[in-house]
Amino acid sequence: MYDDIIRMKLREERINAGYSQQKLAELTGLDDSLIAKIEVGKRKPDVNTIGKLAEFYGVSLDWLFGLGKKDSKKNN
Repeated sequence: MYDDIIRMKLREERINAGYSQQKLAELTGLDDSLIAKIEVGKRKPDVNTIGKLAEFYGVSLDWLFGLGKKDSKKNN
C-alpha cells in the first residue's frame, strides 16, 4: 500500500515541478533510471532516497506516506 502511495506522490511532485526524470536526477544527484524505476513500481526507494526527495520538494515524510500534511515546515 505505502509503496504505491509513495511512488505516485513522488511522480506527482516531479510533474508538478515541471521536471523530467533526467532533470530531477541532475538536481538531486540520483540516477535517472532509479527515478524511472521508482515511479513505475519496479523498485522501492530506500530511506535515503525518500528523505532526499522529500527535502528537495519541501514535503513532509508523512505526506509522502499518505498520512499527513504536505508542507514539511514546522510552525513554531
